[in-house]
Amino acid sequence: MPTEAEESAKASKSSEPIWQSYRTGGTDKAGREIEKLYALNDAYVIYLSDCELFYETIPGLVKDLGPTNAALARIKPTASGQS
Repeated sequence: MPTEAEESAKASKSSEPIWQSYRTGGTDKAGREIEKLYALNDAYVIYLSDCELFYETIPGLVKDLGPTNAALARIKPTASGQS
């Protein structure tokens, strides 16, 4: 029979965002290869895959993404390698 501490650890681990396992050279949840991991923490991840910049966030962070979308659009690499 699992102890309360074991149950709590299991629940905590299952509530971790999937991107906590993202690594350069690995794949994202859609199966795209992660070419470069730029930022990773408990609230978000920013990474490059096939010359496109991607980010994933926790649900509560979505309301604050207006300025983030603008910033990402400025640094998103183009197919020709120019920004």
